[in-house]
Amino acid sequence: MKEYGLQAKLRISREPSTSNNQLPPKPEISILEIWDMYCDYRKPSLRETTFKNAYQGHFKKYIETAVKAVKCEDYLKIRNWLIENRNHKQVKELFSNLSKAYRLAIKNKLLNHNPYEGMAEEMTNKGMQGKTQDEIESENDNDVLDKT
Repeated sequence: MKEYGLQAKLRISREPSTSNNQLPPKPEISILEIWDMYCDYRKPSLRETTFKNAYQGHFKKYIETAVKAVKCEDYLKIRNWLIENRNHKQVKELFSNLSKAYRLAIKNKLLNHNPYEGMAEEMTNKGMQGKTQDEIESENDNDVLDKT
């Protein structure tokens, strides 16, 4: 290029480069934003009362109070707080729906990880003095007259 009297003027870019095949970081999306997106997705398939009372009522309030109580969006802290402070059956249903909400966000390329996956299945229903159903059924019955 010098033989023609031209000189290349190169500029140094101060912007971060994505040429190393790394995607730019995804913006943080809150648990409530994910929940609202999921509710909008589910609304047409739900009865109006179910949508208002459960999805926008109980479940959303559970999420809001848990986030406020633990003062962050750490999924383990939220999980533990909900299990300790809210109705066990409804918390299990909430975790199932949160997992679906996060799957929807992953499908829409908003997230790449579902921290609530399998969390509902991990919860067991406790009965008779804090024992699981399997523990109750496996206990020996020493009553000679009645084996029920």
